[in-house]
Amino acid sequence: MKEERLNQDHKIVLVMGNGFDLDLGLKTSYKSFIDSTYFKERLKKESNIGDDSNVFSYLYEKIGLKQWIDIEQELLTLATLKKKVRNHKGNLVDGLNKANIDLEYTFDCLLTELCNYLQSLDYNNIKINSTALKILKAVVSYPNSEIISYNYTDIMRLAPIIKTAIDCPIEYVHGSLRDRSIILGFQDDVEIDKSFCFMIKSFNPNFRSHNVRAKLLDADEIIFFGHSLGSTDYHYFEDLFRYQSQPDKANQNLVLRIFTYDENARRDILFQLRKMNNKRTDMIYELCDFEIYRTESGVDEYKITKYLEELVNRISMLQPIPPVLPV
Repeated sequence: MKEERLNQDHKIVLVMGNGFDLDLGLKTSYKSFIDSTYFKERLKKESNIGDDSNVFSYLYEKIGLKQWIDIEQELLTLATLKKKVRNHKGNLVDGLNKANIDLEYTFDCLLTELCNYLQSLDYNNIKINSTALKILKAVVSYPNSEIISYNYTDIMRLAPIIKTAIDCPIEYVHGSLRDRSIILGFQDDVEIDKSFCFMIKSFNPNFRSHNVRAKLLDADEIIFFGHSLGSTDYHYFEDLFRYQSQPDKANQNLVLRIFTYDENARRDILFQLRKMNNKRTDMIYELCDFEIYRTESGVDEYKITKYLEELVNRISMLQPIPPVLPV
């Protein structure tokens, strides 16, 4: 990063995905939840509800087939299933799947148990030397920073661990465990029957505006940590990456960093960017200071360490200048 870009208004935005929690050592993956007693006990309790109307049975069957799971993607698949129905002429045609009261009930139970499980996680074994903690400490020490979290975990619980006050603004886009306001589901722009609207994120009573697009477009430096940029949150980032691929719209002073886990994840992210910017990912590299780092097994340790040093140095460079007192 070039020093001439630095000024007192330089704004950093840290965007957290589930990979941030995983890098800390927290077992927050959907698979860990489904393997937990919270999920399995509720699965047993609601076993009297038929599989076609039981979110727990549906998800448990999916993880049995795949050994991994993205719950939001599976819910979207369930809601967009096509079924044979009879039209007004009595002919069989493809129709949209329909939800019933049992399906909505088990979905509400799923939110409850996911919240219970995540609140039960032990923070005593957080990885003190994790890249996630180092990035968090640097960002919250910065005088003009903000956090946008797509996780439910309470970031304030990390303050004693990093021994640094967390005073910057925090937006919990999908709700927070702090007030049990978690949001789970899929985006608006899908074709579903009205009976499935309870699974749309924006229909959740806890959903509210976070102005994510504006915050990202206004930032001078953006750090994505552990977010796949996948389809369920695609709409939040589309403008940023589309604009950054256009010479007449790009912020060419933008510093853009993405932290992901391994080489497969790096390629998946680049493919997502390709979808967002009309297959011109090369222009993002051209029109801003852009890098992707892999945290697995220290493969990009040198690059990550160098960037962390830049962040820490910038904090000291941007400390307020003390006023000159009259003689």
